Amino acid sequence: MVIMNNLFRYHSQIADVATSPRRNTASVKSAPQLQQSRDFFDKMSRYTRASDRKNVLKTLNECGVLKLVTLPSKPASPSSEYAWNMLEEEVCRMRFDINGVPLGPGCYCSSFFEIQKILKTVCAKLADRTDSYSADELYRELIVRMAESNTQADSHRALDPLMGSPQLQLQVPPRESAVHEPHTTVSLYEANGHLHFVLDTSHTFGLFRKLDLGSDKPWIKITAAFHERSNLCTGSAVRNVAIHLPQK
Repeated sequence: MVIMNNLFRYHSQIADVATSPRRNTASVKSAPQLQQSRDFFDKMSRYTRASDRKNVLKTLNECGVLKLVTLPSKPASPSSEYAWNMLEEEVCRMRFDINGVPLGPGCYCSSFFEIQKILKTVCAKLADRTDSYSADELYRELIVRMAESNTQADSHRALDPLMGSPQLQLQVPPRESAVHEPHTTVSLYEANGHLHFVLDTSHTFGLFRKLDLGSDKPWIKITAAFHERSNLCTGSAVRNVAIHLPQK
């Protein structure tokens, strides 16, 4: 089967992806960084009028902290079998590329059962190459890490407190006002006896003034670019999100 062959092609360009633990220095701030943070929150707390949009955009663009925000190394596990089933349903019905093969709506393989079978086959073949995971364990790990609801929730949870003002709130805008549909790319492969997982996706958020929370149109639309690179065997992982703002 061509699709399965493509899924297991050796990807030399990603086989050497470094997933060793990195020192997290995000919580260690120098005096200039602390002053910059104070200045940022001071400005954002003052820019709450509708006419302040330009100033808010300028302040957000100048905030270095928002250029790359570190996330927890792993998404939360589903709290029940029902929650797990919902995640599986979500992933097996979404549009994504895995190892360069497109799956989901509009693709050759688009049904829930076709995608479920492909993902389980990939996990079974990779699990045979390591003692760290059974096929079922790897499949469940893949589903939890791929779920858009998890990457979106982790991104929102990290970004919302950084918006700098109690009068501003980050929300997921209504589907009809979203800038784009998320597109997820995944690489899952074995190298040197270790299983590696790389994921890139993006989510659209809206920054609302609390006075305008009833509106369908956000004050400022924000694109959050999510990235994960993990060694599933050692547990080392890099997960982060960066925001992209409109020019005006």
